[in-house]
Amino acid sequence: MNQMKRLLAAVLICAGIAGLAGCGNTKTYPLKTGETLTYWMNWHRVGKAIAPSMQATEFGKGLEERTGVKIEYIHPTGGNEEEYFELMISSNSLPDIIEYEWDGVISGVSRQLSAGKIIDLAPLLPQYAPDYKAWLERDDEARRLATTENGKYPYFVGAYADDYQTVYLGPFFRKDWLEEFGLQEPETIDEWENTLRIFKEKKGAQAPLSLTQEMVENNAVIGAYGVGYLFYQEDGKVKYGPLETGFRDYVQRMAKWYREGLLDSMYPLVDQARIEMNLFSGKTGAGFAYLGADIGTWQRKIKEQQLPIVLTGVKNPSLQKGESAKIAPRNTRVISTYAAAVSTQCKSPKTAVRFLNYAYTEEGKRYFNFGIENVSYTMKDGVPTYTPLITENPNMPMVNALAMYTRASYGGPFIRDAQYTAQYYQDEIQKEALHKWADNEAARYILPTMTVSEDTQWFSARLEKMKKYQREMVTKLMIGELDMNQYDQFIQTLKDTYGIEEMIEVLQQFYDATQRN
Repeated sequence: MNQMKRLLAAVLICAGIAGLAGCGNTKTYPLKTGETLTYWMNWHRVGKAIAPSMQATEFGKGLEERTGVKIEYIHPTGGNEEEYFELMISSNSLPDIIEYEWDGVISGVSRQLSAGKIIDLAPLLPQYAPDYKAWLERDDEARRLATTENGKYPYFVGAYADDYQTVYLGPFFRKDWLEEFGLQEPETIDEWENTLRIFKEKKGAQAPLSLTQEMVENNAVIGAYGVGYLFYQEDGKVKYGPLETGFRDYVQRMAKWYREGLLDSMYPLVDQARIEMNLFSGKTGAGFAYLGADIGTWQRKIKEQQLPIVLTGVKNPSLQKGESAKIAPRNTRVISTYAAAVSTQCKSPKTAVRFLNYAYTEEGKRYFNFGIENVSYTMKDGVPTYTPLITENPNMPMVNALAMYTRASYGGPFIRDAQYTAQYYQDEIQKEALHKWADNEAARYILPTMTVSEDTQWFSARLEKMKKYQREMVTKLMIGELDMNQYDQFIQTLKDTYGIEEMIEVLQQFYDATQRN
């Protein structure tokens, strides 16, 4: 669930050439090296649909040409990224660059620094990554996220250009079904339940609402109860969802929906492919979906196949009519999701840092967001504009075409341009959904990503174990393998076995520190 911090400050004198050369002793791109670096990264499902590796995309090929650095990508397979990461990071053979989802409330990146797995970039940034450093220096939020409490720089982070880009996931309903029964778009949890029941009883929907575990853990539905799935803050006080009354109420409601057949009976095995199958076969009338990879792709298929399906995004549910959801699926503007660190076994740290800096140059920012001029974009009135190769590609949805030529559709260590959003969400349903999904209070309650100091390294390992335990227990409670009278034992285990109260205290200290800085 979650990138950039410091950057443009004592560098205005070289702003005119930053896009091509950077500053100081950094050489003009492409670099004159014959080196090959290994780069470990998750290959996003959008990318997997078009190529076996980043290396095989037009973007990957062009990045090597523009930077002068040959990259050998290593992608974990089978969807077990966490397990592959643990195996890789504990091995005696590390790749040169490691791009990983370091975010989370406390990322544990300091643990990798102190364990001698990744390097502190601070000594290298002024000379070899001036564009990244300059950006961090002018963006306080990015600077806080890109540094540890003791002032080390563990990785290159990314960011969104505006707040709308922080909205990526939200609820949808079949509008044609709503209209068939004279129903308004549901707003409250009770209205959702009534609508889902009508879908089941009158449309024969076998899975009126389709959800994945990932979406549940990204605060789908739960925000209506005023709590988050994990940690969040309210009026400066750090809280943990399961300890709050609203979380119990949420789990009870979800268990009720599952019992009554309003949820897919295959939960928690539901994935995005199953949601699409359910939707197109008339088994599902509502769910949560990604704005581009799902809604955009489905709209294309609906039009091409002339399917009698009309979708509409709806607001995240609330308990009371007229209220906005307190917490909803949403990112912070600056995130460390898939930030890139340089390992201590890197053959050439200077080259690795210079390679990663390219994304923050003016030329690099344009390449990461728009790809190749006169191929994937052209300049119109001074604005990079995607060509029909991207927007109307006959062989693939726009999200996949973007993945072939850019990194904009799935993020990473770079700054995503606002024009990407403006041009990507072309369908009116997407545009309307974006505004509805953005109508929530989540920005007020999101806990910023924080890094731990060396004396609290235990936090990250404990957090991962606790998250697995919580997933198991919440799932069992939802699908009836455990009765709700065992909920209290779930909470007691969080306290006694995992020390959740101590973890909240630690987070509170770090959160207070971020507010002072």
